[in-house]
This record gives sequence, structure tokens and C-alpha cells, in this order.
Amino acid sequence: MKQCRIYFILLFLLPFIKVAGQTVSIPDANLKAFILEKFPAVLDSSQNLKIADAAQIPGTFNCSGRNIKNAEGIQYFTNVYEINLSNNQLSFLPEMPSLPKLMYLSVSDNQIYTLPSLDGLKGLIFLDVRRNKLKTLPDLSKNVALNHLNVHSNEIEILPNLDALVNLTYLNVALNKLIRLPDLRHQSNLTSLICWENELEELPSLDQLNNLILLDASKNKITRLPPFSSESKIENLYIDRNIMDSLPDFSVYKHLKTVRLYGNRLTFQDIVPLTSIDNFDTIFLVTPQTILKVGKNIDVLETEKVILKTGIDTAISGVIYEWICNGQMIRSSSEDTISASTVITANTGYYYCNIIHPAFPGLVLQTDSFFVKVLPCINLSDFSTIVTSTTCMKAGSLIVSAYNQPYSNLFYILTSISTGKIFTSSNGVFKDLNEPEYRLTVKAGNNCSKQLSNTIYIPKENCKDVFITPNGDGVDDTFFFPQTGTATITDKWGDLVKTFSIPGEWNGTGDSGIVSPGLYLVKINNGEVIKISVVY
Repeated sequence: MKQCRIYFILLFLLPFIKVAGQTVSIPDANLKAFILEKFPAVLDSSQNLKIADAAQIPGTFNCSGRNIKNAEGIQYFTNVYEINLSNNQLSFLPEMPSLPKLMYLSVSDNQIYTLPSLDGLKGLIFLDVRRNKLKTLPDLSKNVALNHLNVHSNEIEILPNLDALVNLTYLNVALNKLIRLPDLRHQSNLTSLICWENELEELPSLDQLNNLILLDASKNKITRLPPFSSESKIENLYIDRNIMDSLPDFSVYKHLKTVRLYGNRLTFQDIVPLTSIDNFDTIFLVTPQTILKVGKNIDVLETEKVILKTGIDTAISGVIYEWICNGQMIRSSSEDTISASTVITANTGYYYCNIIHPAFPGLVLQTDSFFVKVLPCINLSDFSTIVTSTTCMKAGSLIVSAYNQPYSNLFYILTSISTGKIFTSSNGVFKDLNEPEYRLTVKAGNNCSKQLSNTIYIPKENCKDVFITPNGDGVDDTFFFPQTGTATITDKWGDLVKTFSIPGEWNGTGDSGIVSPGLYLVKINNGEVIKISVVY
């Protein structure tokens, strides 16, 4: 019976004896060298880690800056309260199923892409994963003791739910890619919230964070600051370099020491009320503000009216508006508007306004640019002309055609250079032009008038003397008309002599026979007129 008991005890202890003698290899040479230096007793003769002995090591495991690439083995130091693996070359962490005494874990300044489950770190109060390459965090709902969480400088877009972390006092998520923060109403013990340089467009409710002393939300895209409760202990509030264009009532917060408001889109209407707060000058930093987005592109035709207006701080007395065009100040007044009843192409340019207030001598508010483009009311390059000559039989003519004009209804004025005689047209067609040179002026709208730079020349064709001698000698007996249509012949008194079809020739005969000597007029198709003298 006694022998059976011995066997039973040995069988019962066998698993524990095996564990007590169990070892694992440490794959990273630099980690192994650190353990050999600091804890040589936990390595056997082959420099394998004795698991049972590693579990007895208390205190701190600090192997910062040892060029370690693989931390496999640290999970067996289950009795330490601090592990510092910062400033190494880690890309991952081993699984850590149970480190019940671990309170401080730092793996900052590595190349870690993902973290294992931290559920086994029940006593963890300090977690620092700064300056890694994390895109997500594991579930932290089992780490209820955590009061310091620092994930500064990673690539995290969404944080996990933090409702269970009711003991959290410090949260640093700066320099990530967060588009929003989780609900923080359960973090009533939070004293520092640091979330600068993310992609945040808003902050979660802050009215439950009565112990918050520091909020740094600078360099985001926040447009509005949610209010704190009237019992807030907030001292340092950094919301600079956002796009805020309004402010809450800061007079209800009695503990303010520093409030950074510069780099937003605040105006004097927002800032002037702050001057009623004690120690305004030392608490509030408001200079400079970023450019105010009110500008736009304006296309306007010559001679039309243009108005530029900021719409900023018009209800605040004492404000001065300085308008600048292409780098030159053009007006300084208490009016935020500049206007011109008629503009010219020289008014094209970039306009912006500097807004100043005597109570803030160091602060200049600047608008973005109004780009005013003054377009020609008449495009002189887009006209064409067709001219017909003056002859002894007819006057000259001009046809003006316009393309790509801002105004559809144009009016044309043609002035003789030699006599000053004026012709007008609403369609660009001019007839009966007997002078050799003209100036063409085009009008559009009510005030637009431009003169074409080129002189309009009306050529003059010299007429030949046309005569026939219908005496049958075979010399100049007839005149041939090459045109197609009808020729109508009248004498100099206008009496009809003959009508016939052309092409064809006239032999000096009329409906009553041979015509008498004299001048005859031949009208071709009721248009062109040719003079023919009949002689014998």
C-alpha cells in the first residue's frame, strides 16, 4: 500500500516536474545577450530559456535600445511588473496570454504593425505604443485598470470602444489618421486628452469630463468646440490650426490658463467678447488667424459694375478694411465693400482685404482672393468685312460680320474720313459708299463703344468708254454681254429701247429698228448698269 502511494505521488508530480525543467529557445541574439547579461540564471548550458526560472524574475524587464527584432521569450517573465521594449526594431509582439503582474508595457519607437490580444494583462495600467506603424488597436475592454494609453504617431484610423476604461486618466492619440474619437462619457477621470494632427472634424461630448485639465486638439478639421460642463477643471485648451469659425462662452470656465485659438477662421466678432475675461491677454492666443474663405472668381464686361464685399465683422465698430489689388493698397475705410460703376480691362486682378481692429494691434485678418476678370465688351478681333468697289455705274458697299461677341445686339457707325459723313446700321450692311476711306465704330449695351483700328477702304474701279458703231463695216458693230439673265436697254431719258436675254450681243437696234446716235443705259438683271454710246 505504501509503495502504491509513492507511485501515485510521482504520477501526480510528473507534469510539474516536466514543466519545471522545460526550456525554450530565444531566437533573437540581441534579446538573448540581454537576458544573459541581466538574468544569466534563467538560461541553461545551451542558452535556452528555463521557463520556470524566468517566471520567478521580479521587477523590471528593460531592454530598450538593444536592436532587438524578435521579442519571443518575454512572455515567460510572468512575475515582472514592467516590460520596456522601446527603441528596438520589432515588427510584432509575441502572444502574451497571462502576465498578471505586468503594469507597465512600453514598445514605443519600433516598427510594429499589429498588437496581439492584451486580455491576459489584467493589471496593465500603462501602455505606450508610440511611433510605430499600427493601423488598429486590439480590444481593450479587459484592461479595465488602464489609466495611461499612448498611441501617438501611428496610422490608426479608428479606435476601439473605450467604455470599459473608466480609470483612464491620460489618452494620447496624436499624429494618427483618426476621423473621429469614440464616446468618452465614461472617462470621467480623464485629465489629459491629446489628439492633435488627425483628420477630426468634430470632438465627442465633453460635458462629462469634469476632471479634464488638458485638451490638445490642434491641427485637425474641427469647426466647433463642444461645451464643457460649468464644473470643468480645464486649464489648457489647444484648438489652434483647425477651421473653427465660432467659439463657446469661455467665461464659465474658471480655471483657464492657456487657450490656443490661432490658425482658425475666427473674426473680431468672435474674439472681442473674450476681452471681458480676466487676464485675457495672457490666457488667449489668437494671432494669427488663417485666411478667411470669402473670395470668388468674378467675370465682368467692360463698362459694367462690379462690387466686392467681405461680409466680415460688419456689426463690429472700429473695424478697418484695407483692400489690396495685385499687391497695392487701393482703399482703406470702415466699409467692407468696394465697387466700381464701370470697369476697364486694367481692373483685372487679384483683390483681397486685410481687416484690422484697434483693440488687437497684432492681429490682421485676411481674406482669400477675389479674382476679377474684366472681359472686353466687344471682341475687336472677331469681326470680318466684305467690301465692294465704287465704279462709274454704282456706289461701293460694306458688309460687317461679328463672331463670339458678349452682346448679341450690336450697332454700327461708319464715318467718312474725308467728309465726316455718317452712316449707321443695325445689321452691319452699308450701301451707297462713294468716299474712299471710312472709320468703323461698334456699339454694344449702354456704354460700350469701340473703334476698329483698321481703316475701311472702298476701292474705285475706273470705267472703260464703251461704244458701238452699228454701220455694218464689221468693226465695233456690236457689244457682247457675257452675263446670264436679262439686259434692259433705255435711252438717256429712261425710255425703253429693248429687252433681251443674255449671254448675247446688242447690235444697236431697238424695237423700232436702228437707234439714233447717243448714250444708252443697259441694266443687267435690274442691277449692274453699263453705259454704251452709239456713234455712226
